[in-house]
Amino acid sequence: MKPDTAKKQPTDAQWKRLFYLADQVKRLSPWEWMQESDIFGVREPSSGEVHFISVMGAVGEHYAVTAYCGWGDLERFWLMQDVDESVMPEFMFETTQLMLSFENRETLEKRDLELIRRLGLKYRGRNAWPQFRVFRPGYYPWYMVERAEAEQMIVILEQSLGVMMRVEDDSALLVPDDPETLFVRQPVATKKTGKTEWEDARLEWPEPERMLTYYEVESAKMDAVSALPRSEGSVEIDYFLSDAPVGSRNERPMCAYVLLMTDAKTGYVLGTEILHATDGLEGMLSRIPSKMLEVFSRSGSIPESIAVSRPVLSQILAPFEDRLAIEVDLTDSLPATTEARRSLGEFLR
Repeated sequence: MKPDTAKKQPTDAQWKRLFYLADQVKRLSPWEWMQESDIFGVREPSSGEVHFISVMGAVGEHYAVTAYCGWGDLERFWLMQDVDESVMPEFMFETTQLMLSFENRETLEKRDLELIRRLGLKYRGRNAWPQFRVFRPGYYPWYMVERAEAEQMIVILEQSLGVMMRVEDDSALLVPDDPETLFVRQPVATKKTGKTEWEDARLEWPEPERMLTYYEVESAKMDAVSALPRSEGSVEIDYFLSDAPVGSRNERPMCAYVLLMTDAKTGYVLGTEILHATDGLEGMLSRIPSKMLEVFSRSGSIPESIAVSRPVLSQILAPFEDRLAIEVDLTDSLPATTEARRSLGEFLR
């Protein structure tokens, strides 16, 4: 480990505090009376950012306390409640989260076990082993490797434990009189001593963040493709999250998305592109129209129509209807793409 990297790592004192708080959460077992949707906030003192806390485990499958970092990630949390399970990983990996989960021993990584042994801690049984993970957009979950992350999680768990115990006694604590507000714990500095104390507050929901719905492709590329001959066929277009992370063994692994373009009639794969979302899912989506134009240019023709199954793709491809006179159809199924994806998965495996 490089010296400068070691200085940024959580200290043993922070780790001991984190595992102590994890033990308190496990003993309390708040999932026995709280649902995943019982969201509350904790405002982080140094940055002022609000983390939104969700307790998982009510259905008895995955026990965890997750902090979503900011209103935008809270929006994605609510979207995850409605999406199909097949696209759940895409939503999970596009949110910033700090997570404490309780795992079985065999699911922990060597690095997790070494940390527990170094701290002199012992755990036994199923769903008893604390594990800390950090989610960042465009990356797979990774270890908690920064002191700032550890300090944030300490504050989050300290305040969350108090809220969890209060909800056990008062189930209406998180139910607002005004549905446009959310219960939050936030720090305040006392005038006499200047010390930080904590108080209850109700925060109003802000205006929803604007998600990408339209992207203008470079005019030169669009003009060049518009001169190509037109075919009578249709092209199916979709993207999906690859199972294979990208990066070296000791680095935070990036997510790789596969953009797949398939001839709807013959099933022939016209093009595949690997895309990354380290600048956010919206940034990745904004690159799709340009990639598609490159495929059309290589194939030497323009399709009569494009079939997509994701509403977001029909939105960002809207310029193609006006500039290239290509009809963009939103459909429930993409049979050629589904078969191509299955074959591609078998090949990769």
